[in-house]
Amino acid sequence: MTELSADLRRRGLIHQMTDPELPKLLDHDSLTLYIGFDPTADSLHVGNLLQLCNLRRMQEAGHRPIALVGGGTGLIGDPSGKEEERALPDPGRLEANRAAIGRQVDSTSKVVGPCCSTTRNGCVPTRSSSSCATWARTSP
Repeated sequence: MTELSADLRRRGLIHQMTDPELPKLLDHDSLTLYIGFDPTADSLHVGNLLQLCNLRRMQEAGHRPIALVGGGTGLIGDPSGKEEERALPDPGRLEANRAAIGRQVDSTSKVVGPCCSTTRNGCVPTRSSSSCATWARTSP
């Protein structure tokens, strides 16, 4: 089997890296990694497929992926420097979007299960249903 770092490079998924030890870590250690999905829409888009495929590759190589469907990120404006802020969904719409995206993550990826890692704080869910939306709504 091809080493993970070589496979990612062959696929054009590594352009540059800050740590020259990363290939060794990818190929010989077990890392925890995550990707977060913003719930400002009720569906993932084709651009999310690459992240889901990469999470699966990492899991198949022995790493611990976490797919996080956010909550708090949907309650803040777009930080990308656009002139107009995106429309913020009401809490009901946000929860509906989170649920819909969560189902898509569950149905399109093996990165789903009751637990992917044990940490000092206990089990880290493969797809986190926790939300920072409650905190974001109450913060000044």
